[in-house]
Amino acid sequence: MKTTTDVKANDRRTREILERRAAALAVISEHQVSRGEVEDLMVFQIDEARYGVRIEQIKEVQPLDGKTWCRIPCTPDFVLGAVNIRGIVYSILNIAKYLGVGSTEIPESAHVLLASAGKTADGDVMEVCILADDLPQSRTVNLEDINPPGGAVSARAQQFVRGVTPDMVMVLDLGQLLSEQGIIVNEEP
Repeated sequence: MKTTTDVKANDRRTREILERRAAALAVISEHQVSRGEVEDLMVFQIDEARYGVRIEQIKEVQPLDGKTWCRIPCTPDFVLGAVNIRGIVYSILNIAKYLGVGSTEIPESAHVLLASAGKTADGDVMEVCILADDLPQSRTVNLEDINPPGGAVSARAQQFVRGVTPDMVMVLDLGQLLSEQGIIVNEEP
């Protein structure tokens, strides 16, 4: 008969083994990192599509709480609304909608990614929030595993997608996307 101490010891050993295995699988050689052969991505989902952006372009991730955001009338359909993050108001963009492949339904698990990339006409860096259906995940990909987008993406998305991973994550060129004149909404008389 096993005692509580025996069970705890087995659980501890099992956990240690699993942690060692996970660490071994997660190891990326310093050689790959130093040579720029890998890239850290923030991967998020909108509808059925998964997108990845360079992790250094994401400043923070916040849940899309109904108390902190609102819709903005008379804006293009890809502008979901505006969100208040620590007293600063940012536009929320639905990238999938801009690319012509997304719906307008927002799940309760939605999050926004505060992104900093691209340039305005004045040369300022764009800071906007990007809609994600759920909490995004970070991951490292080998650059050699990113394939040209080809027929995997729509013609409209071709200019903004750097490539597609083997598990169908569309790697976006966020700087290119946020510099696109069609995404910048100016209210001028």
